[in-house]
Amino acid sequence: MSANTEVIDTNVYEYKNIRIDKNFAFNIQVFRSYNEDAKIIKAILIYMAYDSQKDLFGFYRIDPEVFADVMFFQKSNLFRIHPNPKQFESINAQKLIKLEEKHGRMSAYRTWSNYIENALYILNTENILTDYRYKTDTKAVASVKRFNFIDEIEYELETVGKTKKIIYKYKPNEKFEENLKSYFLNTNVDIYNALKKPNLDDAYLELLNRINNCNIKNINSIAFNLNDFAAILSIKPYTRFSNYKSKINQKFETLKKAIGNDVKGLKLVWGKNSDHIETLNNALVVNQKNTRVKYDNIPILTWDKLTKEELQKKDTKTFVTLFNQELFKGLAKACFSKYENKIMDLSPGDKICFFYEWFFSSSDLDIKIIKYKDTYLEIYKTTKALPSFSGDFEMLIKALTSAYKKHKAISFNEEEITFSSKKGVKVFRHVYELLDYYKANFTL
Repeated sequence: MSANTEVIDTNVYEYKNIRIDKNFAFNIQVFRSYNEDAKIIKAILIYMAYDSQKDLFGFYRIDPEVFADVMFFQKSNLFRIHPNPKQFESINAQKLIKLEEKHGRMSAYRTWSNYIENALYILNTENILTDYRYKTDTKAVASVKRFNFIDEIEYELETVGKTKKIIYKYKPNEKFEENLKSYFLNTNVDIYNALKKPNLDDAYLELLNRINNCNIKNINSIAFNLNDFAAILSIKPYTRFSNYKSKINQKFETLKKAIGNDVKGLKLVWGKNSDHIETLNNALVVNQKNTRVKYDNIPILTWDKLTKEELQKKDTKTFVTLFNQELFKGLAKACFSKYENKIMDLSPGDKICFFYEWFFSSSDLDIKIIKYKDTYLEIYKTTKALPSFSGDFEMLIKALTSAYKKHKAISFNEEEITFSSKKGVKVFRHVYELLDYYKANFTL
C-alpha cells in the first residue's frame, strides 16, 4: 500500500459495535449454569452476531483462528478435549468413540468432544432459554417452546494450499437471526472482551440492556436489591456489609471505566430507603420499595439522560448501518441465487470477488433496484422518500459501473475494495462505505 493510500473505514472501535439478541442480554445469568462452558458458549453467540453483521455474504462460518482473534481466546484451548462433553450424556461414550474409530471423524458417528465443538453442540441441542421473545411487524411475542440458537452445524476440512483448515458451518435459528434486525441491543465486542477477565462480561450486557430500556422510557436511574446487584456483578454475599459494599464499588468502577462514554455520566450511588430513591429523577425502583434499613445499602445506578435529539441520532445511525448491511446481504443472495451454476465450485473468497464484479457491472440493474426498494421497506416500514433514494441509488450504481469499467478506478479482492481518483487512493472494507464516500465527494 502506497504512502498516498488512505484506508476509509469505520474506526476500529465502531467496527466492533454490533447488535445482539436482547434475549441473550436479558437472560445472561441463565448461562452461568453451564459453569466453565458458559464463557465459550456466550462468546459464540457474540461472534454469531458479529459474523452476521460483518460477513454480508451469508457464509455462516466459524473459522477457529478468526474466532479466537475476535473473541480473545487461545486457539489451542478451543481444541482441548473436554472432560465431560454434553454429547456423551445421552449416548454411551465408549460405544460412540468406537463407532467413530471405525467409521472416521467425518462420519455420522463423529464426536463433538473438544471445547469449541462441545459449545456448538450445546447451542444446537440444548433448550437454554425457556422464555424467548421476538418481534414481528405487528406484535411482540414471548414464546416458551423449545428454542435452540443453532439449527445445524457442519464440520468441514477446507483445503488451503497444501494444508487442511477446520471450518464450522452453521445455520442460526431464524428467530435469532431476525432479532438481530428487530429486537436487539447495541454492544461493543472489545468492551465485552475487556470485561471477561474481571468477570464483568455478564454485568456489561445485563446492565446495558436495562439502561437501554430505561432510556426508551425517559428514565435515567435504577435502584436494585443489594444481593441482586451483587449477583449481576458476579459477587458472592459478604458477612460484613462494609466489605460487601467495598467490593461492589470496586467492581463497578472497573465496569464503568471499560464502558467509558458509551453510557455518559454513569455512576453508582447508595440510598438508605425508598424515600431517598423517590428524590431521584424518575428512578426505577426494583424490589426495595418501602424498605427501611439502617445503612445506605440500596445500590442506585444513574447516568446522563439522553435528549430526544440524542436518542434520535443514535437510532438513525443504528438503522442506517442496519439498512446498509441488509441491502448488501440481499444483493449478494440475489446474485448468488441467479448465478448458482457459475459459483457453486468457487471458494468463499472467489464468490466475494464474483459479487463485486457483478455489482460494479451494468448487469441486472432491475434486480439491484428492486432489492434496494424491498430492503428500504423492510427496515424503515415506509415509502416516504423511497422514489428519490432509489433513484439516487440507481445513478450511483451507474457512476460506479463507469468508474470500474471505463476508468479502471475500482479494484478489489476478497478483503477490500480500492478506489482511485484525483482525490487519492482510498481503501474500503465494505461496498456501502465506498457508496457513502462517493456520494459525499462526487456529483451524481
